[in-house]
Amino acid sequence: MASVNTEIISYNPSSLIGIFNNALTIEITKKAFRIRGIYLPGKGVNYNGFYYDSLKDESSDACVTLILPAPIRHDLTSGQTIECTGYLTKRVELNAGKVALYVNVIELLSQQDSKYTDEQLKAFEVLQKKAEQGYKDVDGFIKKRIIQQQPVTVTILVGKTAIIDSDIKHQLKEAIGFYDFKFERVNLSFETEISNALLTHDKNADILVVARGGGENMEVFNRSSLAEKALTLTSFFVTAIGHKEDTSLLQKVSDKAFITPTALGQYFNEIYNQTVEELQNSKAKLVEDIHKQLDSNYKQQLENLNNKLMDVSELNEQKIKLANTEIDNLHLKLSERKPIPTSFWLLLIICIVIGIVIRMLIIKFNLL
Repeated sequence: MASVNTEIISYNPSSLIGIFNNALTIEITKKAFRIRGIYLPGKGVNYNGFYYDSLKDESSDACVTLILPAPIRHDLTSGQTIECTGYLTKRVELNAGKVALYVNVIELLSQQDSKYTDEQLKAFEVLQKKAEQGYKDVDGFIKKRIIQQQPVTVTILVGKTAIIDSDIKHQLKEAIGFYDFKFERVNLSFETEISNALLTHDKNADILVVARGGGENMEVFNRSSLAEKALTLTSFFVTAIGHKEDTSLLQKVSDKAFITPTALGQYFNEIYNQTVEELQNSKAKLVEDIHKQLDSNYKQQLENLNNKLMDVSELNEQKIKLANTEIDNLHLKLSERKPIPTSFWLLLIICIVIGIVIRMLIIKFNLL
């Protein structure tokens, strides 16, 4: 069986972004082209004679950033359809982790009144603000709270006579115990009441939801003034509006949108179960890794002890060998000594005898 190379290559953020930046070298970036769309001014800040504005697609919400020289921008009017020539450039934004595309405008070819109404143009501006503001990570927030075992407070604005609250609760199943749900009844046909309810309940909710089934008077959710109020919310803003035929402006500026209230309930249940399962798997993996690490540590410690015992044993053997060598040397020295001559022993005996005789004579004279 062929071996599989499981080595993982390591990158830092800048090198990873650089890979994609280098990969986005296509023919259109090498020459000028024409581009047409609806002009939307940006913040109006002059960067060394250039302005950063937007050009919106005439048939969708797609936008591209324009880099406009000051003289050309001076002749442009917000909301009008323009056609210009320019060239595409890329810019690596290391702090944002992305490669951004820009159209550098060379020449303005034409400008004409847009076919869009003022309300539609206002809606485009609201969408642009939301894009600049960014969409909050609802999934990440809920998962973090589940891991920390902290409940999530969810305030749901429903109609005065709506029964969708029971549909949402039914979909939650066993996950209902984790969330702190509050259903607030509001007349969802009037913009003023919806706006006031959003601002009132924003400060007391982690997640603020507008939930409504299909039916009449859905145009209220397309009003730019209501969507603009939603941009000021500090809580996570979610919509569950049952209108499959058309996505309303309020849904487009929400951090997360569902096509029905039932889908909203399913979402809260699924993300809870998914996170709990991931957490359990993560804990099991952590325990397994700890066991492997401990087992590896114990084996290493045992090996170290065995090595030390072997070292001590070898040292003792060396000491014993050295002691035996010293003993052998002593025996050898003793065996090499010359024997004492017989005359020495005879002289020693004579001296002893003489000493005994002298002692006896002394004793005898003392007695006399």
